[in-house]
Amino acid sequence: MKPEAKPKPLKLKPVIYSSIPKYPTNVQFDRNDIFKMIPKRWQDSKIAGVLFSTIFISTMLSGCSESDNSTSPTSKISTPSPAATANVTAVTNTPTTIAPTIAPTKVPTKVPTKTPTKTPKINAPTRNAPTSTDKVLSKIAPVFQAGDGFVSYGDLGEAVYYAFTEKEGLEFIKTALENQNIQIENSNKNLPEIQLPLQGSVAYDNSQTGIKYPFEFDAVVHGKNQDVFIEFISREDEDITGEDPNNGFSNTFTKKGAYILQAELKAYGDNNAINAAVIYDPIGDTEDQSQVELQEQIQQFISWMKAEGII
Repeated sequence: MKPEAKPKPLKLKPVIYSSIPKYPTNVQFDRNDIFKMIPKRWQDSKIAGVLFSTIFISTMLSGCSESDNSTSPTSKISTPSPAATANVTAVTNTPTTIAPTIAPTKVPTKVPTKTPTKTPKINAPTRNAPTSTDKVLSKIAPVFQAGDGFVSYGDLGEAVYYAFTEKEGLEFIKTALENQNIQIENSNKNLPEIQLPLQGSVAYDNSQTGIKYPFEFDAVVHGKNQDVFIEFISREDEDITGEDPNNGFSNTFTKKGAYILQAELKAYGDNNAINAAVIYDPIGDTEDQSQVELQEQIQQFISWMKAEGII
């Protein structure tokens, strides 16, 4: 029987490359090289080979299951150790000092204050103080120019002329205004403040009786919100026009009488509210001329009322 050979002593060699320790894979296990790891004295023993294979397979399967668990998503979450937990608790319980945020201070700006202005005190008018209300409301028309308004006749012969009677003249005026859709009617308004005969008229200068009576308008025109009183001066208004006998002649001045009455109405309107107009008989040479000239005065009267806002 040969004596067993003594094993050679091991020699230390530096490791050039070291792989990560792990269990062999199935591919590696299937290779025959894996059995070279079995000692030579066990390679000829069938029992040893079976045992080694069984042990190796069981260990490999257990190793594969552990490696599979290590790669699962849940294996990545590890339970912290008590020491680590204590350290975290210590850190979180440590009071931290946070520097306070200092808001920028606003420097108050001085708002200029407005000095209240004093409303000037307006003294209320006294009861007896005169007001201009009546003057503003009074509208006295000017004398409308159309026709001479004069006639002279006497013993030497009758002059050729045409004069309206009081009634004819008023009817002519009413018809002309109504054709323009202007409402007009007779009036009995009198003004006691204006006395007839009028000073400055021929009748006044030759008056022997000295009797005077109030002036009375002939008609009134109704405007939008105002009225206008009308006086038509004809030969019959002797207290205004008069007749001046001179060397057997008589003179009638309807136009002159219109100016005298218009001046009296303006003086009256300075202290009293009234709208008034005077129209005179033009006394033309013919009836046609008298009608044309009277119509012209009426048109001027209508234009004046429109300008004054009466119609």
